[in-house]
Amino acid sequence: MSAIEDAAKQAQRRALRPDESVWVAASAGTGKTKVLTDRLLALMLDGTDPARILCLTFTRAAAAEMANRINERLAAWTTMPPGRLSQDLVELTIRQMVCHHYARHHIDTVRLNGHQGGVG
Repeated sequence: MSAIEDAAKQAQRRALRPDESVWVAASAGTGKTKVLTDRLLALMLDGTDPARILCLTFTRAAAAEMANRINERLAAWTTMPPGRLSQDLVELTIRQMVCHHYARHHIDTVRLNGHQGGVG
C-alpha cells in the first residue's frame, strides 16, 4: 500500500469516531459514501438517536444513495445468520476502535490541518 493510500485509509478510520464531528471531502469515487454510511451506522450502534444526526450532501442523489445503502445494510443485518452478523458488526466496530486508538495517540497529527475532527 502506498503512503497516499495508507493516509487515506487512516483518514477514513478517523471519520468513524462517534465522539467527534467530521467533515469528509474527497474526489469522486474515493469512498466518501462508504465512509459516511459506516459512520452513521457506527453512531447509531454507539447509541446516538438517528433524529440527532445531521449528515449533509451536495445533491439529493447522494443523499438518496446514502439512505439506500444504510437501509440495505440494516435489512441485511436482520436476515444474516448470527455468526455473519457478529462478524459484520465486529468489522465495523473494530474500524471504529482502531481509529479511536490512532487518534488518541496521534492527536497532533490529526489536527494538523486546523480542522479538529476534520477529514479532508
